[in-house]
Amino acid sequence: DWTDVVLLDTGNHFYGSREYFASGAEGIARFARKLKYDAMALSSKDLHAEQSEIYTFVTSMNAGSLTVPFVASNLILNTEADNSQKKQLYDLIDKKHIKKYHVITADHSGYKIVVFNLLPKNAALRSRCIDTSDPSGSVQVLGQNAADSEWLMSQVSHMNRLWEQVKVELEGLSQE
Repeated sequence: DWTDVVLLDTGNHFYGSREYFASGAEGIARFARKLKYDAMALSSKDLHAEQSEIYTFVTSMNAGSLTVPFVASNLILNTEADNSQKKQLYDLIDKKHIKKYHVITADHSGYKIVVFNLLPKNAALRSRCIDTSDPSGSVQVLGQNAADSEWLMSQVSHMNRLWEQVKVELEGLSQE
């Protein structure tokens, strides 16, 4: 029985795709929109793309009546970054087009599914700022410059905090 199907995409939207090389981010979005994803993740490979490509893809996936949330749980905004560094990727996260988590409610069963996505420590954020070699850009992977053990603990702590936010959100939804 296919009454409740959740369609997720784990990323790598741009690399290795003939459609991307033929028609760019808009071509990928044109195809992906037809699949009507419930949520999409950004992968570390996606973050190698230029900000304009990520921006085009995410906004194209959220045009018209279709809304496809993107998830990148451990991307953080550097609110102290210079305004000249706060480019398109910063704007997508700031305006919640790329979220830390997403809650999906299955239509028939009513089950709630929470989607998280952790980027690896070595995710290279080519898109993070004007000077791509600047580790203090406007968007960063949480704890990216920490030692391995510290990084892992920061991700566990971060996920625990996000889970607490999810529980509060779900409690709010059940009271409506």
